[in-house]
Amino acid sequence: MHSDGGLRFEARFQAARAGSVLARLREGVQRIHALASSAVPAGGCVTADPGDGVLDPVAGHVLHVARRAFERDIPVLINGETGTGKEVLARRLHADSSRAGGPFVAINCSSLPAGLIESEFFGYEDGAFTGARRGGAQGKFEMARGGTLFLDEIGDMPLDLQGRLLRVLQERCFTRLAGARLIPFDARIVAATHRRLDTLVAEGRFREDLYYRIKGVGVCLPALRERGDRAALIEALLAQERGGQGGPVLSAEALRVLMSYRWPGNIRQLGHVLRLALTLAEGEVEIGLQHLPEELLMEVAGPAGRSATARGGDVCLRDIELEAVRAAMARNGGNVSATARSLGVARATLYRKLRLLGLA
Repeated sequence: MHSDGGLRFEARFQAARAGSVLARLREGVQRIHALASSAVPAGGCVTADPGDGVLDPVAGHVLHVARRAFERDIPVLINGETGTGKEVLARRLHADSSRAGGPFVAINCSSLPAGLIESEFFGYEDGAFTGARRGGAQGKFEMARGGTLFLDEIGDMPLDLQGRLLRVLQERCFTRLAGARLIPFDARIVAATHRRLDTLVAEGRFREDLYYRIKGVGVCLPALRERGDRAALIEALLAQERGGQGGPVLSAEALRVLMSYRWPGNIRQLGHVLRLALTLAEGEVEIGLQHLPEELLMEVAGPAGRSATARGGDVCLRDIELEAVRAAMARNGGNVSATARSLGVARATLYRKLRLLGLA
């Protein structure tokens, strides 16, 4: 809120009894914020764990444990490979909690220069350093008041900042950079990392006391290759990418490749691949091998991919790829440039593949 003179201030009201006008108003605001929090972020993350109906037993148990702990203000530590949806889970916990009416503030501990981390976390006062904003600025800890603070890649946080974070979590207050005024800390904590923090503790690279402070409950998100619901997840993501519109469906061969690939980028990578495939297959009935990135086909069809069969099929994936290239060449009247564009590969790559397949 702002006064007529431009002064920003914040006011809070506490309803004295349930069912009052003020209590109903608060509930309405919380519902609005919950809907906003569950929307797809600008960065393109999928909502929650792409669909409530496709949670495998492992992911469903993870969500259940984390939600119960978070609601009791127990810090949650999420471990998982890059792209498994750690921030998505954190947003889900926030949206499902009594803190849904407050802000969700995320900060990546590995993406900030060392000299800026402290000011980003705790803010700074006027004149704290050269180039500081006049009047100072809030930090992420202050912005998260009444909501949730998500500390992503906390395993990459510098040791000196780990000590200050520990003090904030213990004392529930902090000061801005170059400031003396104590600011209350009122946010629930969700931390995430792709690293083994217990290993970092043993190596002296992560504080043991901070580790046990942020790991009120630890949950691990399975990698995509370990999930038993990959086929359902692929279909759910594909439907989400269509945005409720009709479009091409996955061919059996394309699905076999998607099921056989190791997915080092996990769900995030899968979403990008499906988005590209839908774009390349626009106006067609099926998404075929020619619409998938070359690295998927090469890995699954190559010797390292154990290409003898594809998920119960009797056809060698190299033969499937051969047919896909032949079909693309036929559709484009033998025009190599047009075929390369339709397959999403460079001409040199296509020539190399044609030679390998005996077509050039």
